[in-house]
Amino acid sequence: MKNQLNEPVRSLPTLLGAQSLSTHSYWDLLKATMITSLGLLAVFSANLIDTFFVSQLGTSELAALSLVLPIANLLLALLVGLGIGVGVVASQQAQGKQKVQNLALLLLSFIISTMLSIGLVFAIPWLLGQMGGSKSLIELGTGYLVFWLISFPFLAICMVGAAILRGQKKMAQASRIMVGVAITSSCLDPVFIFGWLKVPAFGVEGAAIAALIARIGGAGYTLMILYRLHQWRCSTDLCFTRLKAAARDVAKLSLTAMFNRVQTPIAALFATALMAWHSEAAVASFGLVNAIQGFSMVLLSALANTIGPYLGAAIKQHQRTQVKQVLRYALIFICAWGVLNSAVQYIYAQPITGAFSRDPAIEYLAVFYMQLVPISMVGLGLMIVTNTFYYAVKKPMHSIYLTVFRSYGLFLLPCFIGLLVGDIKGAFAGVFWGQCGLILICLTLIKRAISEMELESNDNTCFTVIQKPSGSSTCGVNNRY
Repeated sequence: MKNQLNEPVRSLPTLLGAQSLSTHSYWDLLKATMITSLGLLAVFSANLIDTFFVSQLGTSELAALSLVLPIANLLLALLVGLGIGVGVVASQQAQGKQKVQNLALLLLSFIISTMLSIGLVFAIPWLLGQMGGSKSLIELGTGYLVFWLISFPFLAICMVGAAILRGQKKMAQASRIMVGVAITSSCLDPVFIFGWLKVPAFGVEGAAIAALIARIGGAGYTLMILYRLHQWRCSTDLCFTRLKAAARDVAKLSLTAMFNRVQTPIAALFATALMAWHSEAAVASFGLVNAIQGFSMVLLSALANTIGPYLGAAIKQHQRTQVKQVLRYALIFICAWGVLNSAVQYIYAQPITGAFSRDPAIEYLAVFYMQLVPISMVGLGLMIVTNTFYYAVKKPMHSIYLTVFRSYGLFLLPCFIGLLVGDIKGAFAGVFWGQCGLILICLTLIKRAISEMELESNDNTCFTVIQKPSGSSTCGVNNRY
């Protein structure tokens, strides 16, 4: 395709790879990372805000929320993986077929999420019991999860609708959906948890009720945007054949992403179960620090979303220097983030945990975690960059292997061994040493991947014969060969 000046039209990733990295690369990447983090900040802050308000109710309520959040995070990871496949399918559709296909994608996600919700509603008490929850924790956790699962299909509409809009390059509208849901839920939390504005106080359940109302509103807003965009006619646009075709297209792309995304929440779920079998204070402190760490990881998630197009464009154009430049920026960013994040948490661990809980046992364990583990979170940042690189070079299985090994071999196993050897503090120390090992592994993998890429590039250069009238070739390849 050419523009009016009869010049080839270049895509955004190509422009980024060819221009931005050669001029003010570090500033451009940093600015893009910070802009991306703003939307993620609002979304990931929802769990932290829920944790803050619920923690004001007491230790049992905080422990119950900490027990159920890994289940919620597991379902969210499934939606994120589904959204990745939906976004790609939506971006690849021809203009005339987008209307029908996107409606099928949206309905498909609603059906899948509804089936998951119905199945889990009846299994909640058994599941929480298997995780080591006491009778009181199971009762509190069930009340929260029932309302949360009712809201799950509406969240699916929001997230998949946002993925469809991103696939059609409508980034601003997609961001408004998720940010709006997060802000609305956070504002409604104290109303339903504590009974503000003459509304009955629902306690832990109030956090899920606030999320339900926000997600219903977000789903309505999403459908309104997509209806205006496509002018759907439900009576003629839907049929089983189209739903089946949409499911097949999404499954090809989403299953790998979903499998990869759920490994960390599954490992966290088992770790939470270990804490729950120990004591309420242990599971409450573990849930609290996980909410804080998830909030602090927003910048690293934004970094992965930012460097992906840069890496993809540079690798496609065989620009090894720019690939190294992007990775160098990522390493500098991660190290700076690690030092700043660990310093802030080490210095302010006491007041931060004190704002969430006045229980001495919870506060003591949370402070110990925040003063030890955060510096090792650099390993998670390096894993995110390594996985992004593997996807850019079209090696998704390498990413899955690394994620599975980290989740179970470098997180859950050291946590379990540490719990046996040194109680809860030993479990936290095990998490620390496991992520330190992850740092060394990821640095080795990145170095090896760059070396392999350079070797492949050199081989392609040496054995590609350039056709010239004189019959000469590159790299000294003799004509008799």
